[in-house]
Amino acid sequence: MILLRCFSILLLCFFLSACGKKDPEIKEEPVVPGTVTFNFKAKVNDKDLAPETKYINASQDTFTVSKLTYYISNVKLIRMDGTVYNEPQSYHLIQHIENKTTFNLTEVPVGDYKTIAFLIGIDSVTNVSGARTGALDLSNDMYWQWEGYLFLKMDGTFNSNERPETGDYAIHVGGYKAPNPCLQTCRFDLSSPISVKNNGSSSVFYNVQVDEMFVKPLALGFDYYYDHIADDPKIFQKISENYKDMFVISKVQN
Repeated sequence: MILLRCFSILLLCFFLSACGKKDPEIKEEPVVPGTVTFNFKAKVNDKDLAPETKYINASQDTFTVSKLTYYISNVKLIRMDGTVYNEPQSYHLIQHIENKTTFNLTEVPVGDYKTIAFLIGIDSVTNVSGARTGALDLSNDMYWQWEGYLFLKMDGTFNSNERPETGDYAIHVGGYKAPNPCLQTCRFDLSSPISVKNNGSSSVFYNVQVDEMFVKPLALGFDYYYDHIADDPKIFQKISENYKDMFVISKVQN
């Protein structure tokens, strides 16, 4: 009887001890956004752009490039399910001659992104807000007081059929207002998605095909440019439609 009572006490102690223990908590690791790096490499006739090197365009003009600068803004990444990541304060100045050709999108939510979209230039709201800091600072020499931000600058020298003596050229494109807006939207549907992992890094590489500026949709050589710059109000819109096609994705790296 005493033995049975002791056994009952032991069972009760074991039961109370078991009830007093808590299951260990399973801590979920926080999901940390990733980073997507954009890289731009300028090419002319499939060769890397080199300052002051002479090239020939589709109109058989000879030209060099001493400046190639433009804005990439309002960058968007679109997931497989249609969810959109909009980069906040999305303004990036690409300067090829100065080798400033990359930027990072930080705080990108984890997921697979099938589409990239961005503007070449600066949106109308920012244009009417006046000059700003960072990529939009006046010191970048990309702002017209009377028009707003320039979208693209390409400078150098050239020779053409009508102008055989070497001269300087300056193709400066800006203006967001109708009827001849130059703000262009680029959209890229990816064959291989950008796969943003937890606290991971991905990269997108673009080839910027400078010779495309002279090809389509308008065959635009230097003679056409200088023959029409004074009397064709659409000339800069036409140029922007040409350079919209310069950007070609070479690879996505996850």
